[in-house]
Amino acid sequence: MLQQHLVPDYIVSSPAKRAISTANIAHKALAVEGLDIMQDRRMYQEGLESIKSVLADCPIDAARVLLVGHNPDLEDLLIYLVGASRLPETNKLLPTSSLVRMKMPEDWSTLEPGCAQLLSITYEKSLLDEEN
Repeated sequence: MLQQHLVPDYIVSSPAKRAISTANIAHKALAVEGLDIMQDRRMYQEGLESIKSVLADCPIDAARVLLVGHNPDLEDLLIYLVGASRLPETNKLLPTSSLVRMKMPEDWSTLEPGCAQLLSITYEKSLLDEEN
């Protein structure tokens, strides 16, 4: 994330141990002063509508938001925002430690299907392959 200048303005994580652990690793690596991890139980197996409400509640000045959560909810969110036909065909759309970049509409209070543009999906495996 640092290499690509993708430092979030706001981090929201599920309160589950594995998600918080992942969020803490990213937070430590980013080392941004004043950037806290917000825990939100709506990120833990609450479904698409709950995650959309998490996005709606993000600060208006947060241009880059990092969500740390779980499947199938995050995959459902991606499919909803981008549209299934505009996503790569794969057995597992978002395996563990995937990073999705999307261009979102300005108003997150009423997110409509297909309102976002997929910019990239980075898979952990692809980063490991680059190191070898």
